[in-house]
Amino acid sequence: MKTPVWYICMEQCPGVSLSNTIDGMTPMQHDHIAVQLKSILHQMASYKPKWLGSVHGTPYNNFFFTDYVRPRNTFATVGEFHDHIRWTLELFCAPVFIESFMARFPRNAAIQFAHGDLLPKNIIVNGSTITGIIDWEAAGFYPEYWEYARMHCYFHRTPGWDSVLQRLFPGPPREDEIRAVHEYRSIMMHQF
Repeated sequence: MKTPVWYICMEQCPGVSLSNTIDGMTPMQHDHIAVQLKSILHQMASYKPKWLGSVHGTPYNNFFFTDYVRPRNTFATVGEFHDHIRWTLELFCAPVFIESFMARFPRNAAIQFAHGDLLPKNIIVNGSTITGIIDWEAAGFYPEYWEYARMHCYFHRTPGWDSVLQRLFPGPPREDEIRAVHEYRSIMMHQF
């Protein structure tokens, strides 16, 4: 039996983390960042998965699901993904809370490829040109709302990032989804 071999592919990207510069950028530069992110998200959405899980067709193996509650299989539907979230909550939450919590997740969401942590800290820019996206450890196929909610993570909100998000996702924020993903992540961090 051959021993599996892991490879890390690296490429040097000119620039700095967007988190270091975004709040000093002009509205025109925020527009430029948003246009590029829209194109990147569109390209990522073009991949048509047949499961919810990691990019190699295996269950999630990332910081969203700690060891104890890490899925053992990929999910065939968003409903199965939600059933797993429900199961993790049933370990320590009251049924009334769980029902209220789960009602915030859209059941009919499409499955999309997502970076999973697409925040300014993981976007490399040279001026206002995106030269790279780093830290793909959480990448995989998730319900469509997952990337959107993660991009709106409360811990990473700044005036500059809010400006880019408003340009990228015009209209009122989808607060139920944002809060649900944020709270689930917080619960997992504190319980496991």
